[in-house]
Amino acid sequence: MALIGVPGLEWSDLDPSRTPNLWKLAGEAGSASLSTRAVPPPDRGITCPMAGWLTISAGQRSGTPGRGCPATPRPQRNGEGASVPGWAALAAYQSETGYDAQLGMLGQSVIDGGGKVAAIGPGAAVAAADKAGNITTYADSAEALPDLSPYHLIVQDISPLADAWLRQPLDEYGVPTPMSAATRRQAAAQADRQIGTLLSRLPAGTTTLVAGISDVTPNAHLHVALATGPAPTTALPQAGRSPNPASTTTQVQSPAGTTDQSHNSASTIAQKPSSAGTADQNHGSADAYRHGHLTATSTRQDALVTITDLTATAIGALGLEPPRQVVGHVWENGGPAPATTAETVAELADADLASQVLREVRGPFFAVFVSVQLLFYAFAALALRRRRKSPSNGAHSPADGRPTAQDRLTDTHLMNAKPAKRATADAKPAESAATDAKPIENAAVKAEPVEGAATDAKPVESAAVKAEPAETEAVGIERAETPAVEATSAETAGDVAGESRLLSVVQVVAVVSGAIAVSTFLAQLVPWWSLPMPMAGVIGTILGIAVLISGVAFGGPWRTHVLGPLTVVAGVTSVALLADVMTGSTLQVNAVTGYEPVTGGRFYGFSNIAFAVYATGTILGLAGIAHWLLGRGAPRLVTLLVCAAYGGLAVFADGWPAWGADFGGVPAFVIGLAVFLIMLAGRRVSVVKLLLVAFAGAALIGAIAFFDWLRPAAQRTHLGNFVQQIIDGQALTVVGRKFGAMIGVTVGNWSLTLLSVVALAFLFLVLDRPSRWGASALGQAYALAPPLRAGLFGALTCAFIGFLINDSGIAIPAMALTMAVPLALAASVRALQLSRPTTPERPSEPAAPTERPGA
Repeated sequence: MALIGVPGLEWSDLDPSRTPNLWKLAGEAGSASLSTRAVPPPDRGITCPMAGWLTISAGQRSGTPGRGCPATPRPQRNGEGASVPGWAALAAYQSETGYDAQLGMLGQSVIDGGGKVAAIGPGAAVAAADKAGNITTYADSAEALPDLSPYHLIVQDISPLADAWLRQPLDEYGVPTPMSAATRRQAAAQADRQIGTLLSRLPAGTTTLVAGISDVTPNAHLHVALATGPAPTTALPQAGRSPNPASTTTQVQSPAGTTDQSHNSASTIAQKPSSAGTADQNHGSADAYRHGHLTATSTRQDALVTITDLTATAIGALGLEPPRQVVGHVWENGGPAPATTAETVAELADADLASQVLREVRGPFFAVFVSVQLLFYAFAALALRRRRKSPSNGAHSPADGRPTAQDRLTDTHLMNAKPAKRATADAKPAESAATDAKPIENAAVKAEPVEGAATDAKPVESAAVKAEPAETEAVGIERAETPAVEATSAETAGDVAGESRLLSVVQVVAVVSGAIAVSTFLAQLVPWWSLPMPMAGVIGTILGIAVLISGVAFGGPWRTHVLGPLTVVAGVTSVALLADVMTGSTLQVNAVTGYEPVTGGRFYGFSNIAFAVYATGTILGLAGIAHWLLGRGAPRLVTLLVCAAYGGLAVFADGWPAWGADFGGVPAFVIGLAVFLIMLAGRRVSVVKLLLVAFAGAALIGAIAFFDWLRPAAQRTHLGNFVQQIIDGQALTVVGRKFGAMIGVTVGNWSLTLLSVVALAFLFLVLDRPSRWGASALGQAYALAPPLRAGLFGALTCAFIGFLINDSGIAIPAMALTMAVPLALAASVRALQLSRPTTPERPSEPAAPTERPGA
């Protein structure tokens, strides 16, 4: 087993003339991008060469104390062996990083398994040292070791790129400045020659891993990962079980075992099990790495692996079980790579380009995104304030683009489970009924939300809603409005038409704004990062997709309903992200609101921001579906069951290890969904109910994590690993690290905090504020579409709980509100268009529209 570490090697360094050995290897071996995230130095999110070697040694993220990137220390020679200077201090420092890495796991595992280890170069000595920092065989170059066949693990440090970078002047953070392109090309060529020398001297059948284990630039990159030779084919997933009893004995005992035990273990390493010629059913690996992409359980992404996987792969290739402290997983054969070497290299270089462009555009994108959102809230507030000041608002004509009376009746009756009763002969005229009807209480300003009041009310029996043919009703209503319209001056009519157009603009922009969140993920279907102007490209792509979704929202008969556009946007959001996690989470990789492989925060499942968007879209979408079902006479119980069924699927997809694998999202999602269902059923949401639901959510994710933990260690996700961390006493370290991250995001990301505060203020102080002439805009939407209230409260509850228990902090409610508030605004504007104001002579209490829905 040979592990060749080349700090700083990127796919763009490969060239058929300058790096012929690497070029040839790329055309024959398995290949992938390597995420090298370790413990970065202060103020720089990069992996220094020394940190990369320490991470390989521990199989867990590691780092060095102090600023900048220190040079890798030269080992202190001791005969054929050597020791790493300052090892004890380095090992002690890892407890301060939040990862509690245990240095020496790679070398110690091989030694405990009876193997012999050789290190070539200073970095290799760090990676291959045992727990005490010692290495039994050390050489400065491959030529200094005449015969490599006695060694089971050979690690070489190919350092020309790192050496050239560390000689550069330092910036203000103590990190070397970039080297010139010519210097980099020369260093890459020198590294290639050293790699060629080692490859020519390795025994036949050696598993060889080549990895660019760190950055040598002021910014983080994805790096080269290549694998050739026999792949790990032992039954590694059988936790605690080795290929034969002798190997098991030496792995669980201390290195002070007997000579016979060591000899037996050495034979286990040197001789592959008899099943080596067959595929590993658990890993999906063939008997050898082939030309194609590499993957690993740690990423679940084709052509993407991590630096901690190197440790697990090196140990696994020797037929040993990686210790629990090693968090990575073995490299496996993935999907097919392009046919030619040039195409393979170009494809993987493009993945790094995407990560670099994302780093450059993410900050400016969010600055533009937040600024536009804030400006839109201000514009919408002014539009609603203008309407409040006008006593004639709402009296628009169909010619202005305002819905006809028949359109109003459609949404007015949408919630009626029973047909309206025929009015008696002595019923009041339509005008009188509209004026004298007692306004219903505005549910939006109640201290305790009660859904039943809005949904179980008896249909209003007025002439405006007589049980006669729709055409007759429409004519009756238009007649009822005719005196008011005729009494309006030409100037007032012009103002009314202007207000109608202004509200229509607000509604359209609100729907587009609500579609932005899911569009940031769907934009990954377009290679915007390769455009000449990536910032304009990503904004244009996202905006274009949002406009397309909005076109669907306004392109069908549902556009005339209060929750029509909202339901379309929310439904597309929920279904798109559900399909994404069920098919590999590719839409979230390098998305501006997704996860960055280069930082290694997450590689699969739901990221916290994606969860916030997904949960909000699911709950609001279910509110729209409930409104539609109830409006067509579906029993409330059936409606609840339909919503619970899809909601349950959505929660399951969020938490299931094979899909969303979202530990912190499930409890928040369960509570938010429960609040929605309770309010939809017309029940009160009490503290006791919330506590019971919270317990159920915690029990659900606990059961999923426990199930994941029961699987072999090599197949677990971070859910099962967390259970193991609880058993090992490391859970508090993990929780503390995530809590610190949550506080850091909330305090440090002031723009998202500001956006959240302004969105909530707009929702409750502007949209939910009753006017002099009637109910609040949001209150009228609640009255025409009562499930909206349940959906909005459920989504906000989910976002708040998610904020408390996830490490992304304020980012979760910020993204949830970015979707929920604009869509609630769009529904409210539609409700205003469907409603008629109370007369200015007698201002009403906060009220719903006069055309109220029934139960």
